Amino acid sequence: MVTKNNKLGLVPLSAMCVGSMIGAGLFDLPQNVAHNAGVVALLIAWAITFLGMLCLARVFQNLSMRCPELDVGIYAYAKAGLGDYLGFNSAWGYWISVWVGNAGYIIVLCAALSLFFPLFGDGTSLLSLAVSSLIIWVVTYLCVRGIKSATLVNTVITIIKVVPIIIFILIIAYAFNPQIFAANVLQPGKLGSVAGQVKGMMLITVWLFIGIEGASVFSAWARDRRDVGKATIISFLIMFVVLFAISLLPFGILPQEGIAALKNPSTGALLAHSTGVLGNAFINIALVISILGAFLSWVLIAAEVPFFAGKRDGLFPKIFVLENKVNFPIGALIITAVCEQLYLVFAYFYQAGYLPTISLAVAMILPPYLFSAFYALLLAATGKTYEKVAAQKRFWDFLISMVAVAYGVWLLYSAGKYLLLSSVLYFIGGVIYIANKIWRRQKVFNKYELILFLVLGLASVISVVALINGQIKLS
Repeated sequence: MVTKNNKLGLVPLSAMCVGSMIGAGLFDLPQNVAHNAGVVALLIAWAITFLGMLCLARVFQNLSMRCPELDVGIYAYAKAGLGDYLGFNSAWGYWISVWVGNAGYIIVLCAALSLFFPLFGDGTSLLSLAVSSLIIWVVTYLCVRGIKSATLVNTVITIIKVVPIIIFILIIAYAFNPQIFAANVLQPGKLGSVAGQVKGMMLITVWLFIGIEGASVFSAWARDRRDVGKATIISFLIMFVVLFAISLLPFGILPQEGIAALKNPSTGALLAHSTGVLGNAFINIALVISILGAFLSWVLIAAEVPFFAGKRDGLFPKIFVLENKVNFPIGALIITAVCEQLYLVFAYFYQAGYLPTISLAVAMILPPYLFSAFYALLLAATGKTYEKVAAQKRFWDFLISMVAVAYGVWLLYSAGKYLLLSSVLYFIGGVIYIANKIWRRQKVFNKYELILFLVLGLASVISVVALINGQIKLS
């Protein structure tokens, strides 16, 4: 139960958003960008990202105010606008995206520790498995103590990990060489067409902004409903400025080919170029702190979505709605931890890497984002909840939602093979959905939902066959 004593204000809600967005991807950004795009394509990609993500942030802000009765937004919006099955898919896809992404975070964390302790290797060694498992269950125990203590720790960690990032930006800005930057603009290297480079940047940029919905997920815990929208916009603007600087400034430090060849975390290698070997160690320590903070944020978010979908609407099995004495969803929390643990064991035996893991996590979260944008568009188009709102405000909300929907469709196109692979997990979710509906003696599908389920089944078969034949490779 949510009470006045455990409500969250603007600062912890904003910290939840920023903390979940500042993860491993930020520290690898210079190399990832230079590997996929030149300066011109980078600027175009960031322009598209700014417009698309700003509209998506505004969607979450608008929906939190238009529909204050819908808690845990990213799930509730899909269910309210598109029905039980797509609502379940939104919660299911979001939940899987979170724990898969968490596993990727832990793999990178251990890889960063290898700078100091080589036995950690690439993050999939036996020592990495042992330490990763310890981290999962320690964080799980912290969350079991309750939402308030966990978000307090997250707020402190978020403040701590922002400081090294600011230091990095200031040092790189001081060392910025306009002549090197101009050379990178005029000689962009052999990366193909600008359009192809922009497309290659899309999954990178969307991964960096995953977490923008964090405040809406915890809307039920907000002390003031208006803080949900404020936290969403504040965290977006902060992160955009930080990410834009980290991706663009390195082009004034080294040639593009040199940045693309840097070992990750490439921010550490760049800092070492300007300050010496201690700079690399500094960034690796910051990376460890950053991932721990992001991991804590995502564990909290992961438990909230299936718990709410199961408790209020019965769309998840009852095991997900078990609560402990401090009213925290311990059932969803433990299941999430078990899934993360199993994935790390899989990563150990099959040497599963970070990039495929993260790409799959992004593909899983794209439909929930699109569903939320579509619901906002539906409200603006029909006028529902706009009865006492000026026509001009409704028109602008309609345009913003249209842009967010278009951006979501573009991201689905950019996801490529990982979108096809995600169909397997969505189909498995559909089987669980059917079993749960039958157990509760409820109608399973309408005809449109049945068609979607069958399409997912066909896509799953195609995906599995392509994997077996080697037509799809996780690399």
